[in-house]
Amino acid sequence: MEVIRYRSLCVGGADRGAGCIWLVVGVGFFFQAEDGIRDLVRSRGLGDVYKRQIRDGFAVAEDGRRLKPSSKIGTGERVTVRVPPPPPSELTPRYAPFEIIYEDADLAAIVKPPGLTVHPAPGMSETTLVHGLLWRMSTLSGMGGWDRPGIVHRLDRDTSGVMIVAKNDVAHHKLTLMFKAREIHKTYVAVCTAREAFGEGVVEAPIGRSARDRKAMSIRYDSGRAAITEYRVRHMFGRYAVVEAHPRSGRTHQIRVHLKFLGMPLLCDAVYGSEKVVYRSTLCGRAREPNEPPLLSRQALHAQGLRFAHPRTGVSLRIESALPPDMLGLIGFLRSAFCLLYTSDAADDLLCVDLGGRRIIKKKTKKQHNTHNTHRPQISTPGHS
Repeated sequence: MEVIRYRSLCVGGADRGAGCIWLVVGVGFFFQAEDGIRDLVRSRGLGDVYKRQIRDGFAVAEDGRRLKPSSKIGTGERVTVRVPPPPPSELTPRYAPFEIIYEDADLAAIVKPPGLTVHPAPGMSETTLVHGLLWRMSTLSGMGGWDRPGIVHRLDRDTSGVMIVAKNDVAHHKLTLMFKAREIHKTYVAVCTAREAFGEGVVEAPIGRSARDRKAMSIRYDSGRAAITEYRVRHMFGRYAVVEAHPRSGRTHQIRVHLKFLGMPLLCDAVYGSEKVVYRSTLCGRAREPNEPPLLSRQALHAQGLRFAHPRTGVSLRIESALPPDMLGLIGFLRSAFCLLYTSDAADDLLCVDLGGRRIIKKKTKKQHNTHNTHRPQISTPGHS
């Protein structure tokens, strides 16, 4: 069998003395040991892939023994876990409309358009981003399974914006750890309905499956998982706000749920808002005109940028995408039809960058954020609990 990847893990060290530890496969795979070895090994990101390989006999000790989940190994002994090639994908490559804005031997950054599902699901026949990746790229990681080659993270079907695609398993593994450790900084732009301008702050509210609608998420203090979103109102046109959001965690529908919790639901969000389609006339409070074309027909949310260290070289990357035409048209209309009630310190930089249509890849720069106090419950702002 061809071995395309392996991990070697040295457990303990010569200075830790004699003793044995046990390989344990179960919920939350880790090594049980003293002197912090359990935390050390857990931090290496040993997950489901390694659990399966140890269970199937692909873990080998230094003396050539094939280890089982119950095997003992000595302190300082090196264990090699070999991962066989992934099974060939059963998906047929097809063209999908997305743009590649950065690519090297380890990863690619792409811009997903709205309306494109990331990966196939049971019973789905439509073309997905994964079909398009298979069409355009010769190598993709296989850690996600045959139906998700290269997929490290996802965006909702009707959310546009930047995504990272892994081209090999080593990059996939490291990027996954970086997402879990919150070392990949995400920037989103949303257009919302707002009763007032909140400036900026941090929402800390747990998110879980809604008790009323199992396809939706909601704030659940009883059973939700911790979720944190930084937000900043960039522009306020009448009762509509252009908001920049930075999710610190990665819960399903996190930005949509947190902005609704703030009283700023996304425009055109059929699940968490009040309309599926918006028109120029209805935004202005008038009756819809006959045969009027919609201004926007999907949730007004765009993943504008990602900032992270390259998984192999460590070089800091900042990858950004311009707003798509439908959101540009929406913001342009709001700007022309309503008074500017509020703007952040950098008054027009968001609109200028987006209207310029630039794709920016550069080393990260340090940015200072001003604080702005708000007094809504369950919402913390910088410097406040």
